[in-house]
Amino acid sequence: MSRPNPAIETTVLLVDDDNTLRNVLGRLLSRRGYRVIEAVGARPALRIIEAESVDIIVSDIQMSDGDGFELIQKLRASESAKPPLIFMSGGVMLSDAEIKALGAALFLQKLVSPSELLSAIAGLVSEAA
Repeated sequence: MSRPNPAIETTVLLVDDDNTLRNVLGRLLSRRGYRVIEAVGARPALRIIEAESVDIIVSDIQMSDGDGFELIQKLRASESAKPPLIFMSGGVMLSDAEIKALGAALFLQKLVSPSELLSAIAGLVSEAA
């Protein structure tokens, strides 16, 4: 008997102003059974979080429309659900202590390998189960 795929019930919000990277990661996650919502920046992501049920957020840090730090600060201050957030960046490096102080779950260096991203998301899904 096969085990159910937890990805099928998991919604991932991808936040990145790099359209190509966001689309590639979105397709990767969709093929693995995740429901994917995409946002081009912090402000659109906050509107989505208010309107939709999101289980995990994967966000770039440096974006043209507000940065990932702004996103996590507003998210943590809001009354809405506070899904775990995975930060990604190619220019900013964060220590484990900085990640925890911000309230983020994980930090991944861009360009993250598909297996590393899938493993990180699967780990957060199993923690929430």
